[in-house]
Amino acid sequence: MNPYIADMFSTVAIANTFIESAARRGIPLTPLKLMKLVYIAHGWWLAQRGSPLIPDEVQAWKFGPVIPALYQRTKQWGRGEITSKIPTWYFDSGNVELPPEAARFVDAVLDSYGKFDGIALSNLTHRPGTPWSHMYRDGLLNKTIPNDAIKSHYQELLRERSSVQR
Repeated sequence: MNPYIADMFSTVAIANTFIESAARRGIPLTPLKLMKLVYIAHGWWLAQRGSPLIPDEVQAWKFGPVIPALYQRTKQWGRGEITSKIPTWYFDSGNVELPPEAARFVDAVLDSYGKFDGIALSNLTHRPGTPWSHMYRDGLLNKTIPNDAIKSHYQELLRERSSVQR
């Protein structure tokens, strides 16, 4: 059991917040795009808060970082647009109700990354030096990307952003 779980939010709750917010804005979401948005939000949350946003592990798959639990819940849409919220299950871990602060955070991630499609977001998470690039090996399945690696990467992005803004 993850020691941070009381402070985290259900992966489905985060995904559903993206789905609702994107629908309000007329932004189409495919499972690939949603996966990358949840991963990116998790990374920025780790960098800024020091603790995980979601309780589920992230793995290095061929097409980038994947949250297997979310993949299983969204694969019914294939490559098509997600048309409804994901049902929550009684065994979803993490808090299923997002406080306003977390919902605003998800909205901010959507503001920054929502204009990109799933392929562009996948390419972003595939760049050299990303946690995925350090962990992925062709033919090696289910390799976990540690939260510490994700956190370090997004902290570096945060430092780069800060130095550019000075």
